[in-house]
Amino acid sequence: ASMRAGPSQALLGRAGEALARMHLETEGVAARYGFPCPTFIGLREQDNRGSDDLLEFLVDRRLEPEIKEALAQFGTKWKGRSELRQECDEIRELAWKVVERLSDSYVWRELVIAPAAASGPRLLHGDLWLGNIASDPAGWPMAFDPASWHGPAEFDLSVGTVFGMPLRFFESYRHHIPETEGFEQRMLLYRLYHLLSHLNTCPSDDVHKPARMEYKPDNFMGGRTLTSFRTSSVLNPGKHSYRSEMEMISRGHSEPPEFYFKEVIQLLRDIIAIDPSKAGQGRIFKMWGRQSKLSRGF
Repeated sequence: ASMRAGPSQALLGRAGEALARMHLETEGVAARYGFPCPTFIGLREQDNRGSDDLLEFLVDRRLEPEIKEALAQFGTKWKGRSELRQECDEIRELAWKVVERLSDSYVWRELVIAPAAASGPRLLHGDLWLGNIASDPAGWPMAFDPASWHGPAEFDLSVGTVFGMPLRFFESYRHHIPETEGFEQRMLLYRLYHLLSHLNTCPSDDVHKPARMEYKPDNFMGGRTLTSFRTSSVLNPGKHSYRSEMEMISRGHSEPPEFYFKEVIQLLRDIIAIDPSKAGQGRIFKMWGRQSKLSRGF
């Protein structure tokens, strides 16, 4: 496998298509959400005990363990960071409101989660972003470092929206599997899980944080400079333009802890705001009835 050159647009298209085909071909492979054994996403172990209920699984097996770990670290790892005290207090207040809201909300269960649950569990890579894709000698995509479980297919798109994945990948995937209603709202939950997991494993200061890799425009990590592209993700927002995918990777993983705190707080607020009992009619109803335009990306 080659990682020296940034993935070409053709490779990204093939990767999106391959992921979609895996999701389509694993329909019915698992009857429940979960996995026969624990798996790891980064350094964090995933609780994969099975559940028939997707919302219950996302709350009990994904969000709650990361929330509990984050709150525990507020009194240990982050104790000496007085400038983060306000953020810690706000996450502590909002996090359990989110858990309660998700568990009791008709909107979340019947309008947001139900469209994804209707497709049933599919085999997931679990941690698929640009840094986990390479090319074989023939130019076909290879994915590695999985954090697999059986879950909603769209979950595999969420890591790329946090840590970086060019648009071509998503276009190719959507050619085979279109969005379903409530997709943007469900992505809030998936992103919250990834950011909490990352926050729980990142160092508490810059002393132990890996240095930002140097970006060499014409020969980054031995690779060629690719055509400029834009990408939209939490760590690499679309307002920035990168000259190669490898530049995006190097810059996307070097944010300070304060950045993750702010992003987690904003996601918690957005999730709470969706429930119409607390936010007028709720933003989710503005999305209902819209059809996504399918792209043909390869």
